Amino acid sequence: MEELSLEEQSLKQQSPKVPDLQEKMGRPSTEAGEQEAARRKKPLGMSMAIRERDAIDRLLDRMGGRSRFEALGKIRVLRLFRGIDRHGERVFEHQFHHVLDVRRARSDTVEWTLGDSYGRSGRRNWARSAGLERPDREKQAKELLEVWGLLARFPFVFGDRTRFELESEQRVVLLGRSYIRLRLRERSGDISRLIGPRVPALRPKERRFDIYLEAEMGLPLLLEIRDGARRMRVLFEDFRRLPGSSVTLPMGRILLGADMESPRATVKWKRVDQMRG
Repeated sequence: MEELSLEEQSLKQQSPKVPDLQEKMGRPSTEAGEQEAARRKKPLGMSMAIRERDAIDRLLDRMGGRSRFEALGKIRVLRLFRGIDRHGERVFEHQFHHVLDVRRARSDTVEWTLGDSYGRSGRRNWARSAGLERPDREKQAKELLEVWGLLARFPFVFGDRTRFELESEQRVVLLGRSYIRLRLRERSGDISRLIGPRVPALRPKERRFDIYLEAEMGLPLLLEIRDGARRMRVLFEDFRRLPGSSVTLPMGRILLGADMESPRATVKWKRVDQMRG
């Protein structure tokens, strides 16, 4: 394994200005150029169309770029998980390893020091204890890895536009601070297979995600997940650039409680190793 040390980097270095492609390449001024530009805007087919860059693209560029994030491949993260009570006191603390392939949305293994592990690969989920399969824990493993896998890939996971759709971009005030809110909807692949009118009872439950960007530098500081009646808020902090890469990631995550304001748990990335393969 090649260890990636986590040395501090300045926030200014983390937010390089991305040149406008039209300014760099020039705008079509002739009639032929205008026709070519119009042709490029037309859909290329049922499964592919030219999409204009939006706020999600600009966010991922500021964080180093989705392609460079995926170039990290498979990584192993040592995490420190700490539970906090309503008074802010620590109630428990333990470390575990999270192995994930950042090129794939659902490829994760969580390993605890006691020999327990949860994992998923595509649609398959598993749980093991002392080397033995535990089918009774598979549902718990699926739910935990769905959340932890998404948070580990934040914000680059939202670059998958076949899975997530940007609905709106709006300046808002939350918890006394000014943010730019990006609201996304998770697309449902199952609904497209239905033939005929959509029956409400058959509609799959949709999840929505609100990313709150720092108003000045555009860092993603907060994520709210809404899944039906359930809500979850996570704060992100300690942004660092991984050495040898242009990718910037948050090393700290704070999970808020039911009131959506009070911290209930923290997750710190203590070490990141890049794995081969």
